[in-house]
Amino acid sequence: MLLLTAIAAVLMTAASDSLGNRLETGCSGGVTGGGGGTIVTEDGRFFNYVRTTGKPEPSVKLIGRDGPRAAAYFKAAERAGLTRIKYREPSNMTCHLSLTRGAKRSEVAWPIGSRPKKIAKLIDLAEAMKGKA
Repeated sequence: MLLLTAIAAVLMTAASDSLGNRLETGCSGGVTGGGGGTIVTEDGRFFNYVRTTGKPEPSVKLIGRDGPRAAAYFKAAERAGLTRIKYREPSNMTCHLSLTRGAKRSEVAWPIGSRPKKIAKLIDLAEAMKGKA
């Protein structure tokens, strides 16, 4: 299952490279290996994505624009330590929050349904981002 999660991450990265600097959150894995989440770009675009088992590329859909809210999410990620905290606990179903700036990517990952204290503020941010337009 860890291999499937790694492959999915590579495919999602390839699909979203054209989005520039971005925050991404979502959950994936399990029996089907599918999943989905939200991408927020630094310029204020909000996207939902769905990764379907058997399809090489995720489906990505623009759901809105909100520059001030995007800026607040980026500041919150920095304040909560996304670029400094090292936390990765993959599981059968894994959730993540990542920040990509150019070629540098910072990410935390946790088992779905858990709330590790070390990354609680980042999980709050991930929850706030989901499905917002």
